[in-house]
Amino acid sequence: MSLRMRDYRVIAARKQTERNNKIPPQWLIDSALCNATSVLHTPVVCGVLSDLECDITSNFDATALLEKLREGAWSAEQATTAICKRAAIAQQLVNCLTEIFFDEAIERATHLDKERKENPSDVLPPL
Repeated sequence: MSLRMRDYRVIAARKQTERNNKIPPQWLIDSALCNATSVLHTPVVCGVLSDLECDITSNFDATALLEKLREGAWSAEQATTAICKRAAIAQQLVNCLTEIFFDEAIERATHLDKERKENPSDVLPPL
């Protein structure tokens, strides 16, 4: 094996480890669930998502989700955390993410919630 090929593999392995370490420990799913033949129901049964988070991520398209945020049914932080958790589950099951920015997303959502409380009549900015 060439030196270049080894270097690539070392870099890739390091990057994958860095990415996977950005998933909070409480969002990790049991490895037995990762090896299941069908993972379709894993987000619901793995224990990572609360009932509300399952509802947010399963029953609302983007338009309906924004309407719920506008109504104040959920905070931006609640919705963003639910979506981040669902993405973390998907990553563990099918390796679909190249980068993870969960902390930044939740921080932004918290900021938007604060803005919303200070200026309730303003239009909700993009998440």
